[in-house]
Amino acid sequence: MELPVLQMSVDDSIQIGITCMSLVDRPAIKVGWIAFEEQQVKFSIENEEERIVFGAVLIPNQLIYREFEGIGKCNVTCTEANIRKIREKFFKSQNTTAVNTNHQGLPVQAYLMESFISNEKKGIPNPAPFESLPYGTWYVGYKIEDDQVWEDVKSGKFVGFSLEGQFNLEPQVSEDSIIEEIEQMISKLNK
Repeated sequence: MELPVLQMSVDDSIQIGITCMSLVDRPAIKVGWIAFEEQQVKFSIENEEERIVFGAVLIPNQLIYREFEGIGKCNVTCTEANIRKIREKFFKSQNTTAVNTNHQGLPVQAYLMESFISNEKKGIPNPAPFESLPYGTWYVGYKIEDDQVWEDVKSGKFVGFSLEGQFNLEPQVSEDSIIEEIEQMISKLNK
């Protein structure tokens, strides 16, 4: 049985949108991140890690399996336009320092350092090693200040991002279902 597909979106409601970015061991989008550990040499000949994790957060039209109370098993997806709206609302809500691990609610000392959506028309490519992802993918880079969490990132305990929040979920209408409805209406008219 094919699972229903629900389209994620946001609106002007205060309750709708991203409330937190979670560092997770199994990202729903099945794409991990890059952990930047380049050494910087200071004048005092000290080494300091950058402590930045960078990766994809939302990929346009990717099906993400979910189970919701009242809905059951389904896939959620997001269009390029809705990804832009979700990102805009995230910044407007000023949730760029709301970070936790594995959706457990305990805040992590981290903050957003960069964010962009790849865009072929604007000359914003998908960065290496994410070249295979479609244009319209949203990328973020977070600075991790929490020592234990950074050690967990380096050890591979956390490998990607997961959005935490509330979204509007509307049934996605497929071309096949539209064609089927039209054929049924034509059939009724011919009777």
